[in-house]
Amino acid sequence: MENNQSIFETICRLREEEPGLPYRFQDERTAGQKDVLYVLASEGIPFWRKEDLAKECCGILKDLVNKEDTILTDPVLRHFLEHYPICSYFIELRERVRITLEAETSSRERLFHLGIRLARSGTDPEQVKLGIILLGITVLLVWLITRIQQGTRLSQPPRLARNLISRPRREAPS
Repeated sequence: MENNQSIFETICRLREEEPGLPYRFQDERTAGQKDVLYVLASEGIPFWRKEDLAKECCGILKDLVNKEDTILTDPVLRHFLEHYPICSYFIELRERVRITLEAETSSRERLFHLGIRLARSGTDPEQVKLGIILLGITVLLVWLITRIQQGTRLSQPPRLARNLISRPRREAPS
């Protein structure tokens, strides 16, 4: 990225410089082109290979949850993400992470913080995508578990989703 800025920092800076529609500064002809073409126009890879990649990625994540300071420069994660873009095994990765979080409740907070670090400080698009996936799964899973424990009915997902999105943010305690 420019000046060693994370992708998140670059987007925030460019958003200030180019107010208006989000990501107006992106070239809409090329942004996301590789992922979209892969998903829509390729045969992809065999299911068993996707499962293996998801398992390997989860193994790398398990090794990294306690290495907060070196995650962005970890050579194993970098090499893995360079060679195996997340779009090629996204569904399998999502399911494997979800199952891990359901089984290992102690991992939820660590994976959430790992997701924050990747999404906000990642300098590689694949790091940011992985961070967003971790955040989405951990937040949704914790929200669902909380709702179930409180006895809230989940039969009306559109209304529940709207309430979750429109809920005012709380200020952090001082």
